[in-house]
Amino acid sequence: MDNAQLTAMVQRIGQNHNFKDASATFEEFRDFKVKWRRSYQWIELEVSDYLQQAPESVVEHLLECIFSKIRGDDVDYPDDVVDYIDSDEFRAANRITYLQRCRCIMDDGRLQASYDRLVEKGLLKRDDRLVFGYTAAPGATAGSSSILMKTVFIREKVAEDPELLDLVVYYHSTHASLSYREAADKTNLKVTCALALSQYPDHEELQDRLIDMGLRL
Repeated sequence: MDNAQLTAMVQRIGQNHNFKDASATFEEFRDFKVKWRRSYQWIELEVSDYLQQAPESVVEHLLECIFSKIRGDDVDYPDDVVDYIDSDEFRAANRITYLQRCRCIMDDGRLQASYDRLVEKGLLKRDDRLVFGYTAAPGATAGSSSILMKTVFIREKVAEDPELLDLVVYYHSTHASLSYREAADKTNLKVTCALALSQYPDHEELQDRLIDMGLRL
C-alpha cells in the first residue's frame, strides 16, 4: 500500500466520521504507532510504515477503530489487527528495519548464552522468536524489550557481570515473550512482570547491585 491508497482509505473512513478533509502518510517511526492532528472538520494521520505490507483489511479496520477512538468511543482493536501485529508475518516484514532504526549492536554470543542458561535452569521456557542485542539508548534502564518485534536489548556494561546479565535477560525476555493481548491489559502486565521477578533467586540483592551501577530494570 502506498500513500495515495492510504489517503483514499482515510478520506472514505473520515467522511463516515464527519471529517470533510482527511489525509494520511506512512512514516518511518522507530516504534509501531499512529499519530494525528485534527480540528473539528479536518484530520491528518501519520501511520507507521510497518503497516505498508499488511493486508488492506487490517489497515482499514485499524483506521476505523482509531477514528472511533478519536470521537470518544471506547472500542478495542479488532481481532484481525491484533492477530496481524502479533504474527510471525508482521515480524518477518519489519524486524530488520526495526533493528536498524534502534541502532542496536547485535549479540556477540553473551546474551544468547545467558538466555540458554536461564532455560537450562528452568527459569524460562524457550522462545525461539526472540532476538538479542545491545543498546546505548539514553536512560537508566538496564535493558528494554519489544513485544511486537520480540527483541531484547541489554546495556553492554551489564554483560560484564554474568549474574546481573542473567537477571536482566530474564526480566526482559519474560516481557518480550508475552502476546499483545497479554500486554494490552496494563494491570495484568504489571502483575505478570512482578510475579516473574519475585520468582527469580536473589532478585532484590541483584537489583541493589544494578542501582549501584546507576541502573534499574
